[in-house]
Amino acid sequence: MRRLQLGLSLLVLLFARSALALDGDLKALISQVNQNYRDFFAKSFTVEMVSPEINQLIASLVATQSKQMGFPLVIAPKHFVLTSDGTAITSQAVLDVPDEAMRAMLEPQANQMLEAAGVNQAMSTLSLTAVGQAAAILEEKQDLFSAANDTDAAVLLTATDPDLTFNGIQVKTARIRLDKASRVIAELRFDFVDQSALWLRLQHQADLAGANGTPCPTQIHLRHNLKLNAAGVKLPGAIAIAYRKYAFR
Repeated sequence: MRRLQLGLSLLVLLFARSALALDGDLKALISQVNQNYRDFFAKSFTVEMVSPEINQLIASLVATQSKQMGFPLVIAPKHFVLTSDGTAITSQAVLDVPDEAMRAMLEPQANQMLEAAGVNQAMSTLSLTAVGQAAAILEEKQDLFSAANDTDAAVLLTATDPDLTFNGIQVKTARIRLDKASRVIAELRFDFVDQSALWLRLQHQADLAGANGTPCPTQIHLRHNLKLNAAGVKLPGAIAIAYRKYAFR
């Protein structure tokens, strides 16, 4: 919990200065940020997702689950392949198994296990889906937000209102920092009424081949203490995710 609190201390300190109501320029920025994410999620693409923390979690999960099923497996993912059809994003683990025939046999079983354990849903809630939902919340509920530290580069937006919810949990305070040049979310933090919190720091790239100028997430660093688990195994509190090798269709 202490690491989580320290993770966004800068945002908290920045907001200590007086907050202002949103002007027309900031409302236009919010609309463009949300549109950028809508454009991103509307694209058809594949991308590799790499996370050492998630790999370690899944290796442990597969070992435990497979042992219970009577055929112990000691394997770990090499990466995940995320596939978007413009309406939803699915994920498949690519196992770190050198033998191709063995990998082809094991991967379907491993992915079925991960799907049943809720790993995909949990990771979606914490990463890309969280960013898209935050952008939509910000535009829909923009009248609840006030601005602080409004510079040429970025602005911090904060709201404290019982009307805000995320993933079915009531939000106590929402803080979202927007990058004005890239028109994306650079950082966000949701503090919930149940004393849990979610913090994400993001990097994007807009000049990817086939993206047509749409900013695409390339890194997410997150910390949380949400009550999320996969088959009874608690998700790591700090997770680093890289998205690489986008291929747009």
